[in-house]
Amino acid sequence: MLLKRLEIKGFKTFADTTEISLKPGINVIVGPNGCGKSNIVDAIRWVLGESNIRNLRGEKNEDVIFNGSDKKRPLSMATVQLTIDNAENSLPIDYTEVTMGRKVFRSGESEFAINKSKVRLKDMSNLFAGTGLGKKGYSIISQGELEQVLNGQGFDRRLILEEASGIIKYRYQRDEAQKRIMSTQNDIIRVSDILQELEARKEDLGQKAEKAKTYIELSEKHQQLEKKFLSHQIKNSKETLKEKKESLLVIENTIKSKYDILQEHQEMLLNMEKDLEEKRKSFNKAKEKKHELENMINNCKADINLSNERLNNSCERQNNAEEEKTKYSVLIEKVALDLESAENDYSTEEQKYFNLKSKLDNLTEEIKDLEIKINNKNDKFEYEKNQVFDILNKETEIKNKITKSEEEAKRLNDKKQRLKKNIYDLEEKQKNLLESQENIKSKIKVEDQKREKVNQNIIKLKSSRDEIVAELNIVKDTEQDLNSQNNRLNTKLLTLQDMDKNFVGYSEGVKAIIKAKNKKEIIGLIDVIGNLIDVPNGLELAVETVAGRSLENVVAQDSNAAKQAIKFLKANNSGRVTFLPLDNLRVRPLPNEAIKKLMSYPKVIGLGSTLIKHKASYAKAIQYLFGRVLFVEDINTGMDIFKNTNYAVKIVSKEGDLITVSGALTGGNHKKSKVSPFQRKKEQKEINELMTKCKAQIETNNSKKQELLSRLSEIDEELTNTKNSINEIDFLLEIKNNEKLKLKQDINNIVQDKQVKLQELKSTQNNINHITKIIDELKDEYKIRINESQGLTEHIEELKQEINDYKSNYEIIKERKLSLAEQIEMKSKELSILQKNITQYKELKSSYKQSIEKANETYTKSTDEINKQMVKINKHNKELKEYHEHLKQYTAYIEKQEQNIKNIYKTVNDKKEEIDPLNKEIKYYENQKQNIKIKVAKLENELEYLTNNWENKFKNDIPIQDGLNAKEIKEYSLLLKNLEIELENLGLVDVAAIDEYKELIERYDFLIKQYNDLNNAKDSLKNLLKENEKLMNNSFKHFLKQANESFRQTFIEIFNGGDASLNIDLNENLLEAGIDIVVKMPGKRNQPLNLLSGGERALTCIAFIFSLLRLKPAPFCLLDEIDSALDETNLLRFSNFLQKMSTTIQFIVITHRQATIEAGKMIYGITMPEEGVSSVYSLDISSAQDIAG
Repeated sequence: MLLKRLEIKGFKTFADTTEISLKPGINVIVGPNGCGKSNIVDAIRWVLGESNIRNLRGEKNEDVIFNGSDKKRPLSMATVQLTIDNAENSLPIDYTEVTMGRKVFRSGESEFAINKSKVRLKDMSNLFAGTGLGKKGYSIISQGELEQVLNGQGFDRRLILEEASGIIKYRYQRDEAQKRIMSTQNDIIRVSDILQELEARKEDLGQKAEKAKTYIELSEKHQQLEKKFLSHQIKNSKETLKEKKESLLVIENTIKSKYDILQEHQEMLLNMEKDLEEKRKSFNKAKEKKHELENMINNCKADINLSNERLNNSCERQNNAEEEKTKYSVLIEKVALDLESAENDYSTEEQKYFNLKSKLDNLTEEIKDLEIKINNKNDKFEYEKNQVFDILNKETEIKNKITKSEEEAKRLNDKKQRLKKNIYDLEEKQKNLLESQENIKSKIKVEDQKREKVNQNIIKLKSSRDEIVAELNIVKDTEQDLNSQNNRLNTKLLTLQDMDKNFVGYSEGVKAIIKAKNKKEIIGLIDVIGNLIDVPNGLELAVETVAGRSLENVVAQDSNAAKQAIKFLKANNSGRVTFLPLDNLRVRPLPNEAIKKLMSYPKVIGLGSTLIKHKASYAKAIQYLFGRVLFVEDINTGMDIFKNTNYAVKIVSKEGDLITVSGALTGGNHKKSKVSPFQRKKEQKEINELMTKCKAQIETNNSKKQELLSRLSEIDEELTNTKNSINEIDFLLEIKNNEKLKLKQDINNIVQDKQVKLQELKSTQNNINHITKIIDELKDEYKIRINESQGLTEHIEELKQEINDYKSNYEIIKERKLSLAEQIEMKSKELSILQKNITQYKELKSSYKQSIEKANETYTKSTDEINKQMVKINKHNKELKEYHEHLKQYTAYIEKQEQNIKNIYKTVNDKKEEIDPLNKEIKYYENQKQNIKIKVAKLENELEYLTNNWENKFKNDIPIQDGLNAKEIKEYSLLLKNLEIELENLGLVDVAAIDEYKELIERYDFLIKQYNDLNNAKDSLKNLLKENEKLMNNSFKHFLKQANESFRQTFIEIFNGGDASLNIDLNENLLEAGIDIVVKMPGKRNQPLNLLSGGERALTCIAFIFSLLRLKPAPFCLLDEIDSALDETNLLRFSNFLQKMSTTIQFIVITHRQATIEAGKMIYGITMPEEGVSSVYSLDISSAQDIAG
């Protein structure tokens, strides 16, 4: 079974879809810190079912979803899919390839899937149980978990072994069975309590069911009589309704004829009003036309005034244009003279400019000749200068060689002196080490004697510890029994409190009143009598017998509160309750003489008002109920008192036998069919007392347990200290032996070093002689190079002087050229200014000509405008005359139409006076019609009410039958009244009690069966648990032997020697016993892990993990930087063993170490090309080697 593929999207830093294809052998994951390497480990843990988000380095579930970066938005979902090759059927599932998937959304929802089918987390855990991939598996190990294996509890190491052996699934089954046993026990207690409650309710509910059946029989008789009486009422209502509807039809016909006459008059009036409206429209149009003509006259006058104004403006513009033409003609003549003078000046200056430019060209040629000569001399100068530099470089090189050789000679002489001194020091050191070796031997002997004494002390301490552990187990068993008893009492108390909360045992009326009081719907009520009194022990039965239902009486502060409560009961049909208003009670207490005489009799307990404890605020109510109740020890005492006294008191014995005031006796056996509220109160008190005693016993037992634990802790601490002493002695012995070996090695090393130093001294002297010869040869060559450089230096100086002369002439000619260039530039600017002036004169002359043309144009336009306005003025005067004629005609027409409208108004008013009497007559008949309609509606409502009443009560059609006569009506009424009285006498009836009683019996039978089933299930679970624990013990013992041998062999192979073992703590319960790792490094004694070096501890833990993988190979193994604590030697051991195991197990290793990387077949690089977003790059080492050749 291999891990083939890992697909990640939106998980932590893997924002984009990332697929990692894994190969058999060693797959190495590398990358810088913080790039997301460990997120791959988290993704695999997560998809395999890790439920603790803290193990994935998070605080809440949505922390695993990509949270966004500077360039990417946060995602709403994370998904991981892991594909495993199951061709060998290592997983118990019928697929050759299994893909596990897990999703989580920011909303908190999550999904698990196997091959795209949704499953539960439990299904995932069960699939991998025993494969090494479970929650306590050993196939995924990080650096932190490596430390937990080393420093954690022994039980944690045991769970790793159980995962490897497959026993872990039996542990899960055991834990589940224990939970189910506890749950079943709680269910048994609960069912038992419910059965007790049902037994209490059974008799009372049976009585209610019988009462309900009687009520149903009377109701059916009442219904038959009511049917006949109601059908008679419906028939009478229908006949009366028919008569009224016929009268209504006659009136409606009369109203219709009157409406016809009224309609004729209204049509004539409508025609008159239409004619009037047309006259009004014609009149209004004439008025509008008149107004329009007046506006046109005013507009025409305004146009004439405007044209006169425009005529005057045009004449003024014509005069101004004539003046402009004269002015601009004079200016054109003046500008022509200035233009001619400027053109003559420009010709003279232009000739001077060309002369200067010719001189500049001659100087430019001279400068070019000088530049050629200077360049030639410079080339020759540079060539000879380079020759000098070459010679000087050679001189410097020779000089440096001489200096270096002299320094080497000095260094060799210094080395020679040091070697002589080192040889002397080594001889002295060898002498001192031989003395130290003798001292170490004597110290080792002393430490061996100390260790033997400490071992004897450990044997004594272990014996004492065994005795305390045996005593502690007895205390723990007692603690479990007491806790179980306390839980049972607490459950029973909660059941009784729940019954009190639901008012079980009270009448419906009392329940309704108490609920209303608690909701503050009724104010002024105190409580039920049963809740207000505290009865002495032993008198509960007597009080309940003498008080009876009076214990349900409700005490009220005053009569107003009681009346309000009674009103509430009636309004809600909630039954009947007796109230005791404190301001209305009349109490007749016994005289003091009578009390003294009664108390003088033997076996008299006392008066109820004195014995029963209560608050003074409602003492009147207690006096009312118990002020004349005498409590005695037995019935014989009561009879004696009754015969010898004449006091009006009730006498009751402790056994509940009652003597009434009139002498009637009530007694016998008390059938405990149900638990009353009063008895529940007593039972709660008893349970509270038992719980107090139980808690006291628990505290006493806990004190004893703590004392034993303290003693055990002291012994454990002493054992630990003693073991630490042995460890310290062993540690010192190891140090001394190491020192002894080191001294021997140091002496051998000194002898070897001395031989090496003597050989090195001889070689150094030969090197000094060789260096001295080389220095002499280099000095002779240096002198020859100095003579050559001096001759070349003199010739270079002559060339340098010639170059300077040429450069001086070059600068003079260049200066003259610059001066001419400046004169030419100035002359060019003068010509530009002259040219600009000529252009300006031409433009000014052109502008003046344009102004004259513009003035001519203005003169012409003004003349045209004057002619145009004269034509307009003549036209408007003609139109004005026509408008005045039309206005006169419309004024005469309007006066005539106004008189016609007044005449039509008079005719309309006359017609309206004829219509008014008809309207009044119609209104009278309408009122008559409305009155009859109201009566009809009333009858219809009455009929509808009777019909609905029939349908609601009887749910069938109304029968057709003869009506009842007066005598029959009277008889039916009397019968109905009698039946209603009988129904009322039954009081509050709970019809649902029939079905409720039936359901209660069914539920009671069902719970009895459940109770038996639960006890059987509990026994079965205990047997299953016993078999499970036996199987776990046997399987673990067998596997531990195999694991111990595998660990020993693996340790020896990795460390090239030594020894190791897995030891179980036999002083504890075998199922809870931890596993200790004890190792013996090559050349050392047995040591606990805490005394090893960091690298040895880490490699030992790795050996433990590898031993399990060899014994029970996992599908794959993921190692997250577990090699970081290893030094180079141990790292090489780890790498070699990893390669050896990779032939049978697939490894995914996250590392920074070079040796581990070199062992990989595939390398996956994790990088962050974008801040906060991880990417994966892969490299197949074998393919890369083939390409590289």
